[in-house]
Amino acid sequence: MAELSAVLVLRDRTSLETSQEDGHDLDEALRAARMRVVHALPDEVVKHLTGPDPPDLLLLPSSLGADRVGRYGMLLRRGNGDLLVPPAPEGDPSGRHQGRHTAVMVYLDGELADLEACVKHGYHYLVPPYRGSLIRTQLMCDVERHRLARVAEEAALAVSLRQYERELRIAQEIQEGFLPSDLPCAPGWEIDVRFRPARAVAGDFYDAFPLLQGRRLSIVVADVCDKGVGAALFMALIRTLLRHTAEHAGQWNLFDGLPPLEALARDVRQESPALVPGAAPLLQAMTGTNRYMTSNHQGYFATVFFGVLDPESGCLLYANGGHNPPLLRRVGGRLERLQVTGPAVGLHPDSEFRLAEVRLDPGDVLLAYTDGVTDSRDPEGEFYGEDRLSALVRGLAGTSLGLLDRVEADVQAHLRDGEQYDDITMLALRRLAGR
Repeated sequence: MAELSAVLVLRDRTSLETSQEDGHDLDEALRAARMRVVHALPDEVVKHLTGPDPPDLLLLPSSLGADRVGRYGMLLRRGNGDLLVPPAPEGDPSGRHQGRHTAVMVYLDGELADLEACVKHGYHYLVPPYRGSLIRTQLMCDVERHRLARVAEEAALAVSLRQYERELRIAQEIQEGFLPSDLPCAPGWEIDVRFRPARAVAGDFYDAFPLLQGRRLSIVVADVCDKGVGAALFMALIRTLLRHTAEHAGQWNLFDGLPPLEALARDVRQESPALVPGAAPLLQAMTGTNRYMTSNHQGYFATVFFGVLDPESGCLLYANGGHNPPLLRRVGGRLERLQVTGPAVGLHPDSEFRLAEVRLDPGDVLLAYTDGVTDSRDPEGEFYGEDRLSALVRGLAGTSLGLLDRVEADVQAHLRDGEQYDDITMLALRRLAGR
């Protein structure tokens, strides 16, 4: 077997000088075990452990006490049992540093009570008479035990990782089931979406569904605070609440106390009476979901853009709860922003959500998006930004799908090799020319 090395730590400088002058029977036993011996004082231990050639064995005097011995033992670990030793140097064909392990033992140099305390903390020990063969055998057993423990830890980690990946795939499949695979659309209209999660599951969501026996079309784009599995669970909850409440407006005691339909009608401009039938589902969905979230799930909220379209007139009644203002590109290239009409859903129990309206004329296109678009950062940390998005949309004409393709390509060009930190969701609604 190749020569091994040991750092023999002595209690103080007096004992170090004595051992160097008179010899030390433990030294002789270590050398008999074909081990290279280095003497050190307690404050020199770190230097040896983190040097270019860490020892195979660290021998500590029992008189240091169990607490100090334990602190040196902790120096050899960085979570998960990793050793506090430098990486293998380049050009190390022997592989000596690969998987290097420094064993820790204590030797008797004082009271037996001190040694007993160290043994109770799990440290192997040496007592006179010292035998080189016994020391080497103990060292090899410790190294092998460490290797087996690492193999067991890696195997357990691999099993946990596979289980986590399986559960994540299930969560992803469940979330995908909450997002509509086919988008409803009325004659004379185009609607397309783009959904790019930053992780396996997302906090963004979109939805589109008919209301009032198909006479209205609802569109939703929302962004739940936070990321990962927690955000994905609340995405499913908020999406379900919004849709189900809108589809069953006026049937739930949970939402008692909302303004009557007559009050809703007064909120909408009198010259657009066709919008009034969509007002109740929209306002009940926003207010009822907000009330439920603040009563039962404090700490989670979502920015929500919720619109109800009258396909015949092109009028869109909407509420914008703290969401990025969607961009409305007029047929001539002029841009309008559908500004915020209330706070994020889930922030305050008494939040009020105003309704606003806009009309889409033939050739107009509406782009609703989450902040994952504008907050995308290139490798230098520069944001994509609202100005760049607005300039791009202003210059685009064509189909809703073409608009999404161009925006997505431009965002990816901005990211280059940078990481996508946030979910990206876009929904484009276009009224065809001549309708």
